Amino acid sequence: MIYIGAHIPKTGGSSIAFNLKEHLGGRFYPYGNHANRRRFFAEEDLFTSYINKQHQKLVSISGHGVDETLIKLLRHTEISLFTAFRDPYEHSISKYYHRLKRKNKLGIPFEQCDFYLSETPNPVSTQLVNSFPSLAGVIDQPLQHRVVNVLRHFRFLMCTERLNEQSELLFNAIGIPGMTEKKRVNNEKSGVIWSREETYENNSVDLYVYNLIRAESIPKLKSGIFLNPFGYDAENSRLIFEQMKQSVRREELEELFYTKFIEWLDNNNSFPAAKLLVTNSDKYKGSKLAELIHSFEIKKDLRPVEVSVQHLRLGEVYAYLGQFDKSIEYFEKSLEENPDNQRAKRLLVKYKEPNKSREPS
Repeated sequence: MIYIGAHIPKTGGSSIAFNLKEHLGGRFYPYGNHANRRRFFAEEDLFTSYINKQHQKLVSISGHGVDETLIKLLRHTEISLFTAFRDPYEHSISKYYHRLKRKNKLGIPFEQCDFYLSETPNPVSTQLVNSFPSLAGVIDQPLQHRVVNVLRHFRFLMCTERLNEQSELLFNAIGIPGMTEKKRVNNEKSGVIWSREETYENNSVDLYVYNLIRAESIPKLKSGIFLNPFGYDAENSRLIFEQMKQSVRREELEELFYTKFIEWLDNNNSFPAAKLLVTNSDKYKGSKLAELIHSFEIKKDLRPVEVSVQHLRLGEVYAYLGQFDKSIEYFEKSLEENPDNQRAKRLLVKYKEPNKSREPS
C-alpha cells in the first residue's frame, strides 16, 4: 500500500510531509514540480526513473502536482489517497502572503489586486477535478457534483483547522506517530482588500466541501479506517484505479510526465537553464527528457522581471557546472534587468568572493 497525498498549497500539506519524512525517511518521496526541479538540476533521478528502481520500498508520496498520471505509473501497487481543504477566506490570505514573499525575493512587484484578479473561483475543487478527470465523471456536470465524485476515492479527507486531530487517522494507518506541531504556518489574518463574505460567495463549492470535512466526527481507530464525509469504498476505488492503470502504455505516461514538467519549467522561467544543463550533461545525453527539451518551443514576449529570473537560473547552472565566470556574467545580467532581484544579488556576492565556498546552493 502506498499513501498518496494531493498537496493543495497552503492547506497544511507541508506539516504532513514533514511528519512523513521524519518517520519514514527514504520510504517517503516528496513529489511535485519544485521537488522535480531540484532533482533535475542536481542530476538526480526524476520520479519516472526513480519509481522503476525504488517503488517496492515506498510507503508514501506527497506533494504539489499529484494527479492521476501518478496513479497510472504505480502499476501493481495498492493506493490510498489523502488531501486537505481549508477555510476559503483563510486560504486566500495565506496564499497571497506566500506568493508575496516569493515575489519579493526575486524583486517582482506583486499587489493584492494582482492576486485577487488572478484567483479563479473554487480553486481547490477545480484543481482536484482537473488533476483526476477520470474520477470526476461527465464534464458538463456541475463542479460540486464532479469534485464529490473525485473525493469519494480519497481515503482520508482533512481540513487545516483540525489537521493534528484528523491526520492522526492517516498516520495510524501508516504506522507512525502523529504530528506534534504544524510547519510553515502563516499567521497573517488581516490587511487584504477582499472580505470573508465575498470570498465565501465566490468559492461556494470549496466552502461546501470544507464545511463537511470540518464537521466530520473522528471514528475510533481500527483496521481499514477512513475519514470521508462523502463515503469511501476501498474495493470500488481499487477496481477503478486498476482500470486507469491499464488504459495507457507506460511510455506514453513518461512522455506526458516529462512534457508537463518542461511546460512548468518554461512557465517558471527555468527552461533556458534546463536546456543548458541537458546540453552539457552526460546523465541526460540521449534521454527522452533531453529530446523533448530540445524540441520544445519556449514562450515569447517576456517581461524584464521574467528575463531576470531566466538569467538567474542560467547563472545557477553555470555555477553548478563549475563555470564561475559565466555564472557571474549571468547574475549581473539578471540584475541589469531587475536590480531588485535579491537572490541574484546574494549569489553575485558569493561567487565574486574567491574565499567563499563556491558549492551551488
